[in-house]
Parts: sequence; structure tokens; C-alpha cells
Amino acid sequence: MTQQPGPSSSPPAKTKPTIILDSGAYSAWRLGKPIDLEKYCDWLEANIDWIGPYVALDVIGPNDSEAAAKASYTNLVRMQQRGLKPIPVWHAGEDVKWLYKMLDLGCDYIGLSASSLVTKHNVDDWYAYAWSHLVNADGLPTIKAHAFGEGRLSSLKRFPWYSADSTSWIYASQRNGQVNIEGNRRVAMRNDGLSERASPDVNLLPEMDKAVFNQLLHELRIKPEVFNAPSKESTVLRTYMAAAYFLKIQEAVRAIQPIRFHGQGFFAGGSNAKAIDVGQFKFHLVIGNNPSAYCALAWAKHPFMLISYFYVVNSHMNTAASHHRALEAFSKDPIQTCIENPGLAAYWKTLQEYTYA
Repeated sequence: MTQQPGPSSSPPAKTKPTIILDSGAYSAWRLGKPIDLEKYCDWLEANIDWIGPYVALDVIGPNDSEAAAKASYTNLVRMQQRGLKPIPVWHAGEDVKWLYKMLDLGCDYIGLSASSLVTKHNVDDWYAYAWSHLVNADGLPTIKAHAFGEGRLSSLKRFPWYSADSTSWIYASQRNGQVNIEGNRRVAMRNDGLSERASPDVNLLPEMDKAVFNQLLHELRIKPEVFNAPSKESTVLRTYMAAAYFLKIQEAVRAIQPIRFHGQGFFAGGSNAKAIDVGQFKFHLVIGNNPSAYCALAWAKHPFMLISYFYVVNSHMNTAASHHRALEAFSKDPIQTCIENPGLAAYWKTLQEYTYA
């Protein structure tokens, strides 16, 4: 039998993250805690040296999309007046005139959000409608576009996105204990040992699926014994596996770039605007204020993150101030931050202990 290598004694090579800062408007609206525009702008100006692209303060109003779009546009103009260059967000259900107003303001990076759709079955139809206004006659993009909350490979490969983000990765790996395996299947590794929905617990897998799972552990150099019994250590390993999975999603999209989209019907011809080269697709993982997510991303060398202003200033991770300091330090040196920060160090040590060199 081939001898397994010893535990990892050194962390992965440094990979400085690229951070998108979202306003957190949806969370603020859902919780009934509105965000003050001027305070948001003040915070952006004070932290502009370490954050990357940042999102305009949009207004959520599913019951009156016209009023919400108008308020979002007013916020966008105000932010531009302050010398900021945020990413505006066009929501499903809003008139297309608001998309063109964003373009008229010179916005060259726009977010598309389908979160207001009641059913998710027609998300791609709305994307197709949006993209019919954002490509030229050759089907190439005329601006950079970000897909908010979109992690489906089929949609990411169909449209010429510049970037996208996912929150589900952290919910699936931690709250539901799920990990993706080959064939777009999920297995559950819950700390309570129970199967989650249609995801069988790893210890209840058929032999063939268990072999696929073990192969995944081998590829990621994870010691399989961490999943032999429910344990708190397995949580950060699951999170690392989820980060690695979405790196594969990112690479799958990059492998077919440049992506062309040809609309249908009235807008089939595309716009007359000049096409741009969006470069390599970037998949940002939302980390909220979850400390183990920091370490998992750093260990997987996944450099693209999305954080929320709302959760930074309303953090439950010790205090908002300590969360802010941890984020800023992480943006400059993620590995050193994971080693030295008291709230992260235990998770980092677990990753070292349960992975091979």
C-alpha cells in the first residue's frame, strides 16, 4: 500500500483576494433596517483602498418596481456626484428604460438581479431579455455584467458574464451539510449524521458514489477520517470543498470564453455599441460574517469574494469593528490573517491538521 503523505505543514501560496462590496440592500430591506446613503458613501470613501468594485445602494420594492427603480437611480446619481463609481443593479420586473438610464450615465459595469422573480423557472428568460440589450450584432458583450446570486453552470455558460456570486455555497456546506460531487449530485455530511432532503449522508452512500466521494477527498488532499463521525472539524472541511467546487465552475466557464449570446425576436440584432473583452470570468463567493469561510477560501486559493456593507456594520462576529479589521487585514494578506486572527486561527489549524501536504 502506498504510504500517505504527512499532514500539511505549510499553507498554500498567497493569493490576494478581489473583493466586491455589496450594499446589502436586500438584507436590510428584509430585516426592516434601511441603509443611510450618505453613511454608506462615507464608509466607501474611507475604505476605498482595500475594497474592489462596489455596488450602488439599490432600493428593493417588489410591490412597486417603478418607484423602487426611480429611488435606486436617484441613489446612483447621488453616489456619482460624490465622485464614486458604483455598480448599479437592474432588477427583474423593472422597466428596461432604467437599464438604458444606467448606460446613459456611463456605467460600464452593471449588476443583474433576478431575486424578485416569484418563480425561478423563468430566470434564464429574463437574463436573455436583459442580454439582448447588452450585446452587439456578433453576440459579444458591450459592458461588463454581474449575475447576483447565480451559481448555475448552465446559465453562467449561456451568457457572457464578467462576474457572478453565490451565497448558496455557504448555506449548502454549513447549514445543510452538503457537498457537490461528480454529476451535479450532492451528498450530506451533517454533524447530526442525518440525510438532508435528497442528499444522502456520506456514510449511507452506495459503493459507487462513495468511491466518487473518496476520489474527491484525494484530489483535495483531505484526510477521510474527518468525515467518519460527526464533528465540528468537518464543517470547515466541507466549506473548503465547496470553495474548491466553485473554482471548478469558474474554470468551466473560462474554458469556453469568449461566450456569445444572440437574442431572439425584436432585439435579435443586438446594439450598435462596441464590444468589449471582459477577460476571464470571476466567481465571487459571499462570506457574510462567517469566520470559517475566510479560511476555506484562502485554503482553496479562491481569490474572489463578495462582502456586504450591511453585515460589516451590523456584524455578530465579535464586534463590527473587529470584523472590519479582520476583513481589511484579510484583503491584504489572507493567509497571515488566518494564522494570526484569534477568530480564524482555530479553523486554519483544522485545515492544516486534516489535509495532506
